[in-house]
Amino acid sequence: MTDFTLKELVESWREAADAIDAEEAALELRLKEDKKVRDALKDMVLAELQRQGVKNYPLKGWGTTYTSEALSAKVEDAEAFFAYVLETGQTELLERRASKTAVQEFIETHKQPPPGVKTERKITLCFRGEK
Repeated sequence: MTDFTLKELVESWREAADAIDAEEAALELRLKEDKKVRDALKDMVLAELQRQGVKNYPLKGWGTTYTSEALSAKVEDAEAFFAYVLETGQTELLERRASKTAVQEFIETHKQPPPGVKTERKITLCFRGEK
């Protein structure tokens, strides 16, 4: 057993917990501002890469910043979409949702998405460090 009373142990535990909570709150505030700066810089880097028409930028000693693009395909008019699939037999356009790969191929061929499908491209900024 210890030489401390239960009251002293509880008080010490609460003081430690309160100190940790205060430090975590202060850190969260500091990180909030740092994250705003990071996100603004990320947007600026992405804009500059797009302005220069490049998809990656190697930085010696750091690694390579690069963009990754993903297509999302959302069926906005299910009736038009499924009618088109049934009429043409292009079932490769079907998944539980519109198939991103098949929609991408359709756009490349027809220069527009299939009827009833809205597409959106999302470009993500990534970084791969040197090993």
